[in-house]
Parts: sequence; C-alpha cells; structure tokens
Amino acid sequence: MLPIIENYKSWNEFTFRKSKVWYTGEIKASFLKKLIKNFDFKQSNLKNFKKEISKLSERFAVIIWFHKNLSVAFVDKIKSFPVFVCKMKNGYKFSNNALSLEKIMPGKDKNPSSILSIRMSGYSIGRDTIYENLKQLMPGEICIIDKNRLKFISYYSFFKKAPFYKGTNAFLSKKLSNITLEVFKELINKNKDRKIVIPLSGGYDSRLIVSVLYHLNAKNIICYSYGKKNNFEAKVAKSIAHELGYPWYFIELNNTSQRINFNSDIYKKYTKYSDTLSSWSYVQDFFAVNKLLSKKFIPCDAVIVNGNTGDFITGGHLPKLIKVENKKRRIDKIFEYIMLKHFSLWENFFTEKDYKIIKKKVLKTFPSSLNGVRKEEEHRIYEYVEFINRQCNYVVQGQRVYDFFNLKWELPLWHDKYLDFWNRVPYEKKYKQKLYKFMLKNNNWADVWTKYPINKHYISPPSIGLLREMLKLFFLFRKNSWSNFDKKYISYFTELVPHYSYFRYYNIIKEKRIARSSVAWHVESYLKTKNLI
Repeated sequence: MLPIIENYKSWNEFTFRKSKVWYTGEIKASFLKKLIKNFDFKQSNLKNFKKEISKLSERFAVIIWFHKNLSVAFVDKIKSFPVFVCKMKNGYKFSNNALSLEKIMPGKDKNPSSILSIRMSGYSIGRDTIYENLKQLMPGEICIIDKNRLKFISYYSFFKKAPFYKGTNAFLSKKLSNITLEVFKELINKNKDRKIVIPLSGGYDSRLIVSVLYHLNAKNIICYSYGKKNNFEAKVAKSIAHELGYPWYFIELNNTSQRINFNSDIYKKYTKYSDTLSSWSYVQDFFAVNKLLSKKFIPCDAVIVNGNTGDFITGGHLPKLIKVENKKRRIDKIFEYIMLKHFSLWENFFTEKDYKIIKKKVLKTFPSSLNGVRKEEEHRIYEYVEFINRQCNYVVQGQRVYDFFNLKWELPLWHDKYLDFWNRVPYEKKYKQKLYKFMLKNNNWADVWTKYPINKHYISPPSIGLLREMLKLFFLFRKNSWSNFDKKYISYFTELVPHYSYFRYYNIIKEKRIARSSVAWHVESYLKTKNLI
C-alpha cells in the first residue's frame, strides 16, 4: 500500500528505480539511492543494511515504497521525526502523520493501557498509541511491510553492554571536553551562513552551548529567554548574553497572555500538526518562538540550538541506588523510582493495579541485552526506560515546534559522540551529574561558570514569593501537607512559564486530586477532547 505523506515543507520525495522515497532531516538522497541499489531487504541482506544505517549520525526519518507488497521505513537513533504504521483491512500502511492514519483506519479499537500510560505520564510506552492498530517506530528502528506481514528490527539500542571508562574525573573530563569541542565545531561548520539561535536559561545545558560557541569564536549568535517577568533564569541569561556580546531577547509570558495564547488559532494548528496520538504536544517555547518570528527578532532561516537533553544524558535524572545484595529488591527499587518520577502526574490517585499494568508494559519494551544485567550496570535499566519513553516519545518531539515554523534545528547534546561517551561513564560519575559539572566548571568556557549563579531559584514576582513563605509557616511541622497545599493553591501563580492559565483557578482548587504540575491538567484536557476519559 502506498504511504500517506503529508506535504510538510521539511519532507522531500523522489523516485528511483520504480521506488518512491520520502525523507526528512539531514539524510542525503544519494545515500538513499545507494541503499535501494544495494539492498533488496530480504533477510540475508538485513545485517549489512542495519550496519549501513547505524553508521549515520544525522537526524532523519525515511519511508520507501518499492511496490504494493513491500515498503520500508526507518528513523534515527533518537526518533527525531516520528513515523507511524497502521493495520488496514488488507495489510499495513505507513505515514508521517498519525491523524492521517486515524481518519482511514478500519477499526478504532482503543488501547486502554496506552491511554492509562498517557494519563499517568503524558506519553505512551514504546511503540504504542491510543489505538491498538496504530503503532510508531521506536528510536533506532526499521519497520518492514512485506505483503501482509509487519516486522520491526532494531539497528541501535541506547542500552549497550560496553565496558565502562576508567580513570579520574580530570582524565574523563578532558575526554569529554574534546568531544564537546568536536561536536560544536561541526555544528558551526554546518551552519556558517545561518544565525544560531539559543533558548538560554540559567542552567547548565544552554549555558554550555553558548559558552562553547563563544569559546570557538562563533559570531552569528542570538539568545532568547521567556516566561514570567524578572524570572531568575532570564536575569542570569541576560547577564551572560550581554557579557558575551550576543543579542538577547526576552518574551514575557504571563497568565493573561498565556490564556490568550492557549486559545489562539495558531496553537490549535500546532497541536493538530504535532499530535502523535501518543502524547500531549510539547509546547515549552512555542509561544516565545512565534513572537520572536512575528517581531522579526530572529530570521526565518535561523537554526535553533537548544540544550535537550543534557540533564538526562549526563545523569541528572538517575536515582540513588540502594546497596543491598538482593538483586530483585534493587531492581524493584529502580522501578519504584521510575513510577514515582514519571508515572505520577496526579499524586495519590493512581492505584497499585495501574502501576502493575504500566510496569508490565515497560518490561515488554526491554531488549534482550538487558537480561543478565550486572550490578554495576543496573542504573542503565532506568536510563533505557526514560530514553525510549519520556525522552523520545515526548521531549525530543518538542522539535516539532521548530518544524512547524519551518526553522532548522540542532540537538548537539544528542550527538552520537555524546550518546557513545555517556553510555560508558560509570554510575558513580554520572549520579548527580558529577563528571558533567566538574568538566563545565573546570573548563569555565567564556568565563561564565563562576561569575553567575546556576539554577538559583526564586519566585517572581517577589510579592507572591513573600506570601508563599508566610503561608509556609503554618505547615512548619507538616512537610507533605505543605507540598500538597503549594501545588494546589500556589503553583498556579508561581510557574516560570505559565501553563496553568489555560484553566480556571476555581477548577484547580476544587479538584480533589493533587496535580504534580500543570502538565497533568493539559494531558487530561487532551484525552477529554478525544473522548478517552
């Protein structure tokens, strides 16, 4: 069956040897022609085909239609662009758009466990979507439709049983520094004729990007920040950008403007464009980018370079592992952490049965290489679960913001060299980002790592912060009660980037459940619009 390809500007097509090819990202047409010429996609050739694909470090998605009985699709190692496959009456069909397949799928049987996963976390697990017959390719995966059969083949796994690096922080820091400089030199060379635009915060990852680019004498840089007026991240970002001599723009997003933004036609168009039927759309800097373009602060041929996902890949999300001899107890503790961190959008609401369903789904996604994992590798279980689910099904899909506006983008901290390096860093050097922070402060690129505070949080406006501290006194000996009170009654006004404002405050405070953040409400709204809850 011919795929359904939505004619997004970022997707290209050509015909070669009677085969039709659709592709997006940085992959070259000449490479794809070579693949078609050299491989017939029979089992005997798959090993070499996988080897060729695994060499690619570019970001891409590809769909190839050979004839009515044979089609192939594959995505890059982080699933930068989603590809979907749907079971039809007489076979399967690919598409680059989930909603296009939803319109024509013969049966619309819901996937209850996937809907539960989205409700609990904001995204589905593995290949699942809200429909039983609609799947998405996982990162580093090839999918083959051969007659009426469907086959998924992995050519890359985030979990690798490679030996861990040995050596001191100083030794590994030097290795990481060299890799970082290589990655950013490549980025500069690829974008010589473009403005490089950086969403700059007061944290580690975007500061790394701007400081390394400055260190490498990059000139064509623009920085921007957004959120509440005078927020702590924007103040630090402004100071850093001005010290380095880079233009800096601030887009104020307050409760009033966000209420308008979330009800705007452009937001509705974006959520339709980015809907994967497997998560709520990632909208973090959508309104800021829209404003920057409309005011012509950034050119339409710019390249956006953000810090996704330095915090995850460098160990910032890792749990503290318990030191007991019982392996089952250690693994159970890791899963307990996964459930509490990623599957608890609504606190004190989901049942033990719900968590068992999710754990079972997660376990089904595990590669065989996770069997027999050694004690010193057990943190990789956590990393693998977050990578294929939260990171690739939700966070990476935030790049659709830039695709929507036809902007080029780069993810340097997802570079293959970073993936390979951090996979081999032992737990004790990744936990709490010990090696990463050591490297950044030791290099002190652009001299911005000691002068300006990192993640020094305070609430803006100060009046709300003062009121919050006063109310806190009433919960002096009831820490959990204060946390719930804070989330329910105060977070509406203290979000750095206001997302609660789409909802009425009265509805927030009358709700008996405790939302971890505004994402819980947006996910609930997403599922309600589809009549799923």
